[in-house]
Amino acid sequence: LVGSEMCIRDSSEELRSQLQVLFERDKIYRNSSLSLEDLSEELETTRHNVSQVINEHFEMNFFQYVNKYRIKEAVHIFEESNYNDLKFINIAYDVGFNNKVTFNKAFKAEMKMTPTVFIDKMKRKQSKMVKRK
Repeated sequence: LVGSEMCIRDSSEELRSQLQVLFERDKIYRNSSLSLEDLSEELETTRHNVSQVINEHFEMNFFQYVNKYRIKEAVHIFEESNYNDLKFINIAYDVGFNNKVTFNKAFKAEMKMTPTVFIDKMKRKQSKMVKRK
């Protein structure tokens, strides 16, 4: 690689790393109005650079990337709770979604099932484990 190509690759890696810190440690995705513009300001770079890093390193667009983290946290909340007092909409809001329709659509895209089916499967799995004890 020539000098300028290495510099571009290094800055791309650095941006990828900073992006992951914002999402994994800081949980920036919980901000329901998070935009590519907000993210670029936070990372002190251009919208184009952020978008390109997400596309190249994670093979998805900005919205897919954000929703992946939101759904991952929602699944974690479902798994850590006892299901009975869970309200999907409250969890959706907690992880950064603005409405139930978008949450359901993103959940199904990520998990290949609706939140209701997911919870039902978890309940059945848990009841089988309890019966074995």
